Amino acid sequence: MSNNIKNKLLLLNIGLLIALIYLGLLIFNIDIQSLFRRPVCNHCNVILISLDTLGAEHLPCYGYDRNTAPNLCNFAKNNILFSNAFSNASWTLPSHFSIFTSLYPKHHIMVNDVNHQIMAGDFTNKLDPSIITMAEYFKKANYKTIYIGPITDPTLSLQRGIGKGFENIFDSLHPNYTLESWDKGISQLIANNKKKENTFLFLHTYWVHDPYLVDDVPDGNIKRIYTKNFYPDISLNRDSYYKFSQNFLDFILVNYENKIKTDDVYERKNDQNIINSLRAAKSLIEAEKIYLKLIPNFSTREGFFSEFYFKNINKSNMAISYDKSLYDELIYRLDKQMTLIFSITSNTELANNTIIIITSDHGEEFMEHGSLGHPADHLYNTITAIPLIMYVPGIKQKKIDNLVQSIDILPTILNLTGIKNSNNYFDGIDLTDSILGRWFPKKNDYLISEGPNDSIRNDRWKLYVDNLQRKKNINELYDLYKDPREKSNIAKENPKIVKDLQDKLDKIIYKK
Repeated sequence: MSNNIKNKLLLLNIGLLIALIYLGLLIFNIDIQSLFRRPVCNHCNVILISLDTLGAEHLPCYGYDRNTAPNLCNFAKNNILFSNAFSNASWTLPSHFSIFTSLYPKHHIMVNDVNHQIMAGDFTNKLDPSIITMAEYFKKANYKTIYIGPITDPTLSLQRGIGKGFENIFDSLHPNYTLESWDKGISQLIANNKKKENTFLFLHTYWVHDPYLVDDVPDGNIKRIYTKNFYPDISLNRDSYYKFSQNFLDFILVNYENKIKTDDVYERKNDQNIINSLRAAKSLIEAEKIYLKLIPNFSTREGFFSEFYFKNINKSNMAISYDKSLYDELIYRLDKQMTLIFSITSNTELANNTIIIITSDHGEEFMEHGSLGHPADHLYNTITAIPLIMYVPGIKQKKIDNLVQSIDILPTILNLTGIKNSNNYFDGIDLTDSILGRWFPKKNDYLISEGPNDSIRNDRWKLYVDNLQRKKNINELYDLYKDPREKSNIAKENPKIVKDLQDKLDKIIYKK
């Protein structure tokens, strides 16, 4: 046999060996490229920004017809835009814990009862100490960790686990119609950077959260562009929103009387005492003092004001349209205040060693599915579709259409910066290969969001399972190709698709 033939056979055998190794790595789900990869931005600064309640459906770069966020969308156009990003819950606390842990709500078990049903009123349990949070990863990697957000808000509770790993904590008041606290955080990051100290900076704002008090925004130079007129009974400033009026008192009494019907014996006696005391008040001023004394819990009082605010929106098309316009107005004004964040990419001292992630915990609904705001049991795309925009040094102008979810943020940041996972379990996937345009990137076959019910979707189908009525088999199924607004429930006509999705949901969430 000639040497030429021998060399060809040798090369062929080497090729077959490489192919077999490659196939084996794929079979055992080993990330081949990561075996030889250097971090994209080794131990870079990281800024994670949570624009609470900002829905993707109200941003022009996600297809909205109003130019509500020209600066944010220009930033997205020049950097990395994930066009199909979704949250894992419809309200602040479980959604943020999913971002910080890369776990589904029923896996981090925050705001859950023993039956793993999310209870919006439970503000007592704490994150399992064995679960490592995003800030803890950075702290262990010798980063300076800075939190700027609410410090007494039970729905973004530092004491229950969000605060783990943060060395410096600064308050941003609610509603935070100023980003001065953000400026302090950026200044601290710049100072740390000059000292060669890496920084993880978390920035949060409730700017666009209800109530949409546009007249409290301090910049008098900004004129309304979507809401030039007033609408009766819809508050536009804090004074009118928190006014203890006769209508508000009547609303409280009706709510307590309805509440008594479902309370246990202890709560029933307590609520009846509140009702009797409020009715015995000789004036509104006296009633307000009783209200503040007998209902000392801020969250309960805030909940009443919020319910009353939405009650005053009388569900007419005109009122709903006006309310939506107020929301858009606040998005537009927030966008104008974020220029300091966007300017970081042109700061030569920071641009090459700072990653920026801009996202939200959920969006907002305006009667598309019968509600206003973001009810815990509404997991429609109107609420769960969120922005996810990234700046990564060296990566420009990339739009990624793959399905992604909030739990993907943590593993992606760790991989980009070269910080080790510590063998902690993640539900989310690393999006680095998609960002870099590598072969065979990891993809989400399914996205899951959770509340008192669950939802699971793939590219085409989305299923809702009502956990409280599972035995009755009450489900909703939508064909997102034909019905992206989720208006026509076709669960009864497609039992096999329902069963397949429910089996997959049970396997992922309940490990069945």
